[in-house]
Amino acid sequence: MWGELGHSYRKDNQIGNAISAYLKAIKIIDRDTLRGNIAIADKIFDYQYKLILTKIFPRIYSRDSFKLDSAKLVELLNSDTDPSALAALAHSLFMEGNIQLAKKALEKATIKCPIYQTHPDLRILAPK
Repeated sequence: MWGELGHSYRKDNQIGNAISAYLKAIKIIDRDTLRGNIAIADKIFDYQYKLILTKIFPRIYSRDSFKLDSAKLVELLNSDTDPSALAALAHSLFMEGNIQLAKKALEKATIKCPIYQTHPDLRILAPK
């Protein structure tokens, strides 16, 4: 919920509120990680929120503090997770310039939920 609220605030140019919402989402994911009950989707969303924060408020996170190597990204891409997480992964990969993997993540998300082809953040990746 906090991550989606962060997206809404960011799109409405309420950057301070967006930052607060993303940080709350990350705090919940960190708590679940410590409890040992983190889902693959949460790992993807955590990555996306931190990546967004490096763009809108770079003093919060250093890009190197949470960078995932190529093998881990492929592992997340090949995981059996929900389409919203795959769409978030596609968006994250696109923000990093990894267009090939971003397109694969979007393709996998749209198999389960075709509406992601029209998502404003992902439309550029959708097949023409």
